[in-house]
Amino acid sequence: MALEQIGLLGSTFFTNIILPFVLVFTVVFAVLQKVQILSDKKDVNAVVAMIFALLVVGVPAAVGVLANLIPVIAVMVIILFTWFMIFGFINKGGGIAPEWSPALQKLFAVIIGVVLLGIISWAVGLFDYIAVDKVLSAQVAQFGLL
Repeated sequence: MALEQIGLLGSTFFTNIILPFVLVFTVVFAVLQKVQILSDKKDVNAVVAMIFALLVVGVPAAVGVLANLIPVIAVMVIILFTWFMIFGFINKGGGIAPEWSPALQKLFAVIIGVVLLGIISWAVGLFDYIAVDKVLSAQVAQFGLL
């Protein structure tokens, strides 16, 4: 495995204890700060978030679920940031096309979304399971390059 060559980042202590602890602590602390259920003091929210994170790290099944979810969440965040950045170029606040109508901006957002879904489908190998004529796929690829 490639992570074993990295050293500390590939150790089971890091992936099974440190990473889930930091993830749970950060998410719980951010939610407590935003909602202000307990208090508006950071120290109270930090202690509660630390207790939640320690409880999660203490349960091996929860750590296993988090270990499986962390790569998926990371990929989803990257995809969303990519979509937001591309769509942000055409916003009303002075992007590349501030004079576009809202309907045209929505159409462009949908087109970008479909293109990103196509890229994601290609990256995960979904097109390997779809039977398509080789000549047709070559023509579609040539049209896409135009």
